[in-house]
Amino acid sequence: MGDIMDEQEWEMIPHKILADLRDEVHILKDKMSQPSTRKDMVDSMIELKRSIDQMHDIFKTALDTTGKDDHPEILAKLANIEKQNEQIAQALVTVAELVEQMHQKKVQPAEPEQSFAPPPFAAPPSFAAPPQFAPPRSRAPSRASMPLPPPPPPAPRKGLLGKIMR
Repeated sequence: MGDIMDEQEWEMIPHKILADLRDEVHILKDKMSQPSTRKDMVDSMIELKRSIDQMHDIFKTALDTTGKDDHPEILAKLANIEKQNEQIAQALVTVAELVEQMHQKKVQPAEPEQSFAPPPFAAPPSFAAPPQFAPPRSRAPSRASMPLPPPPPPAPRKGLLGKIMR
């Protein structure tokens, strides 16, 4: 009877141990088939660093290339544009001056010159009656009774473009 008990115990322990070992083997196989998360993350970070270094090199090369003044055609075009802008500015100033002069001529209408001086002294006419076609003589209005014309309004001061846009 002692032998039978020993066999049962013996059989139980090995089956349990075998089952545990089998489970551990399956877990190890699963770990081997799936890459570790930590290792993946480290690999991804290394790859990202490499990509960033490449982009840095590309931008550095581009900056070095564009930062140099080795583009004579671009510089010549910029100088040409600068000259054209200067000519346009001078033309705008000239046009503004012409418009201002024309505006001043419109504001100052040609007023007939009024002479308040007495007529030149002349000898009285030798004939007695004035000619029939002449209007009857009337007294000229005195200076005191004539109102003064209003003064011209002051010219509004505007900037360069305001003068052109009037």
